[in-house]
Amino acid sequence: RIAVAAVLPSQDDLFFVPYAVSEPEQLEERECLRIWQRANDLPWEIARTKRCLIRESILSDLDDFYRIYGEPGNGQFCIGERLGADHALEADKLAAYRKQMYGFYGYGLWTVCLAENGRVIGRAGIGLPQASEQQSAVIPELGYAIDRAFRRQGYAEEVCRAILRAAFEELGLPQVAG
Repeated sequence: RIAVAAVLPSQDDLFFVPYAVSEPEQLEERECLRIWQRANDLPWEIARTKRCLIRESILSDLDDFYRIYGEPGNGQFCIGERLGADHALEADKLAAYRKQMYGFYGYGLWTVCLAENGRVIGRAGIGLPQASEQQSAVIPELGYAIDRAFRRQGYAEEVCRAILRAAFEELGLPQVAG
């Protein structure tokens, strides 16, 4: 596959092009890499901490998610739907989530891996809660689930701090609920 970013000579809309820039000279190397990654269905690196890598989730993470979400006491702070018994359906839902949430919003629930070896130890990120009639605006929420073997060691705090930093500095979100 090739990655395509259109250069717009005017304010015309090009709905069939996933990326468009009006000033290509201001397009940085990181943005070009991300366009290429998205076109090739590769995960973006969201942040790194001292011990963890936070990246977009991929289909091969699904078995780890089943293990982590199935542990007692997990998921109480994690937003999003529970995993169903049908693995094929969940794989399809994750593929759609990658395209729609990551592609449209630029954020979502991400995979948390150990930086030293890439082992999946959790899931964390920013999600959109269901809007209620009392809310005038939907505020993105921070959530996480950490593997039982890695709880009570500061991983969740470390990861959530990095995610909040990215939310405010890179994504420009004005507010995130906890």
